[in-house]
Amino acid sequence: MSTHKKTNWNEIAEVLWEQGVALFPIDESLVEPAREGFTQFLKRRREKNDDVRWRVHRPGENEYDMGLIQRNGGQHDVKSFFHHDHSLNDRLLTAGLLTDEADTHFLMQNLALLKHVNEAGMLLTQALDALYGLNCADLYESCSRRSLPFATGTLRSLYYVDSPRQTGAKAHIDRSFLTIHLGDQGGSIQTLTTDGEWIDISPPQGFAIAFFGVKVLWVSKGQKGPLRHRSITIPGQDRFAFVHFGHVPLRFHYVRDAGESAEDFAVLFQPAMQFSLYHWR
Repeated sequence: MSTHKKTNWNEIAEVLWEQGVALFPIDESLVEPAREGFTQFLKRRREKNDDVRWRVHRPGENEYDMGLIQRNGGQHDVKSFFHHDHSLNDRLLTAGLLTDEADTHFLMQNLALLKHVNEAGMLLTQALDALYGLNCADLYESCSRRSLPFATGTLRSLYYVDSPRQTGAKAHIDRSFLTIHLGDQGGSIQTLTTDGEWIDISPPQGFAIAFFGVKVLWVSKGQKGPLRHRSITIPGQDRFAFVHFGHVPLRFHYVRDAGESAEDFAVLFQPAMQFSLYHWR
């Protein structure tokens, strides 16, 4: 019996709904190979000096929003990450990039972890539907199987190189419906309590955490809000983590007369996120 089938997803959904963060077990045997594969992948990109070729364009979103991304989020937030969705391997194959067996193996490791976490998210949203009538599970599943602007299930492999001035990601909320975070190494994820205290919520080995992104405002009709969180690094260590962004398409489902989802996102969502409480990434 798989890890997911042994999990009481109704219980996990209740904790998520009431506390904002829920812990659940995952298959740890999929995590370490994906982490080590990412390390070696980055090494090959440096040696071959072909980073740019691995930045894949997806119509409707940012110019480079898939594959390998290198971002400077500020003086103390410099990182590399790899975005993997269900269609990425095919796009890379079409682009002629899959000529290295090691790269192909890395992508398959990522895909195995993506499928595992996708399944967890689908089971959790099914439990949310059953308990709270959110009508989100089918939409969540569709986003895990199709590429849509601002609505595609994506696995992010995250890496911060050790640096004396490296601190991690500043406080923000996610633009997902449901975020699943796992595989912390060399740092941790934290959330802000109502008392203004940052507390560590990093999942232990063999577990992941789930929390809501901004789309929960639409899905729950304002009953629940997104989790404000940040990432910190440990001096002297490289930082790794895996983050899965699970979505629902807002178009025709949660926003009246939404029109194109990307346009709705820009018009209705982004301006509201300019407030410091809702700095979004």
